[in-house]
Amino acid sequence: MNVLLYILSNRYVLGGVLVTALSGFLYIKFSLMQRHIEDLESEIRAKTSVIETQKTTIKNIKKDYESIIKSQSEMRDEVEKLRDSNEDLKKKLYRENEGKKPIGELARKKAKLIENIINNASEEVWDCFESISRGDECG
Repeated sequence: MNVLLYILSNRYVLGGVLVTALSGFLYIKFSLMQRHIEDLESEIRAKTSVIETQKTTIKNIKKDYESIIKSQSEMRDEVEKLRDSNEDLKKKLYRENEGKKPIGELARKKAKLIENIINNASEEVWDCFESISRGDECG
């Protein structure tokens, strides 16, 4: 109790105690703030890494999208070619649209001609199949 009265009565001692207490408080506050800054910097590094990963993912998605658009365009062109080819085949099969005899009637009347056409086409298909089986191109 006497020490407390001595400290309170002496201004210099009281000032020293207050300065020491304030210094301790500020040191603790500074240490806590440093730790908080370190945590925030660590969080920034982690989020920066996530952002870089997302940028890479976005870049890959854009490349894939461009590839898909290109493939879609190529497929549209191929579908158009197939439609044209289909129309040509229809014209050949449905000859009566051009005022010619139907293919069935032609086959009955000129069986040997049709047989030769079919045999030649079948031979071409088998040759093509053999080429593909060997790894060559059909043509």
